[in-house]
Amino acid sequence: MWQRRATLAFALPFTAVAAAVRADSAREYLFAFFLFGMVYALGVLTRTRQAYTEAVEARATELERARVVEAERAAERERARIAREMHDVLSHAVSLVMVQAEAGPLVVRPTAVADDFTGEPPCAVRRLPL
Repeated sequence: MWQRRATLAFALPFTAVAAAVRADSAREYLFAFFLFGMVYALGVLTRTRQAYTEAVEARATELERARVVEAERAAERERARIAREMHDVLSHAVSLVMVQAEAGPLVVRPTAVADDFTGEPPCAVRRLPL
């Protein structure tokens, strides 16, 4: 804002003096001020456009950064979900192995195991006729 005021404070009097020295009629004097106004308006328009472009670029950069952060968070949530599922499956499998290991001696008859290790066939095989 101070740049506009400085431009008007220095350029407007300079234009007035230059137009007064060179102008032969009021028409030339008004043309000089019109030309100054157009150049000033073009400068303000250009400055406004640059500010808008910078704001849009800053917003795009901010959105890109937010998108990257959100993608990282989504990946982290997905990894945590997979880890929970793997933990559930693994803990279920280990608990099943433990139950089977503890129940094994109760289910298997000791005589059948002893017959397997002595080398003698089980009772049902001994009764088969040859």
